[in-house]
Amino acid sequence: SPPPPSPPPSSPPPPLPPPSPSPPPSSDTAGAAVAKLLQDAANAKNEEADMKKQEASEKRAAADQKQKEAIDKRAAADTKQQEADVKQAKAQKTRDSMLGSITDMKKKKKARLLADAAINGGNVTKVKANITA
Repeated sequence: SPPPPSPPPSSPPPPLPPPSPSPPPSSDTAGAAVAKLLQDAANAKNEEADMKKQEASEKRAAADQKQKEAIDKRAAADTKQQEADVKQAKAQKTRDSMLGSITDMKKKKKARLLADAAINGGNVTKVKANITA
């Protein structure tokens, strides 16, 4: 039997497919390890940021609470001041009406001194002196 016909010599052989661009197996595991380390570092940073956000939120809440307490104390102090002003005005009115009925100037002056001391919450010390000239 005759040999099979061979292809004509003018046609080139078919080209080989290019080699696949796969890195050696050892670099795959090294790259995965680096990626894992980077992912762990990113996760740690995210957790740290979340904790700091939580701390800031708690501090903000505490500051808001302190501010509310300060506002409440200021309101209570203002109320007490208004009550004290009303009482003082009433005491001064009473003092003035009482002094209006006193005709002796020396006694009137003494009564005014005692009334003013009582209104302002002060003490009065009585001093008596005999001076010879």
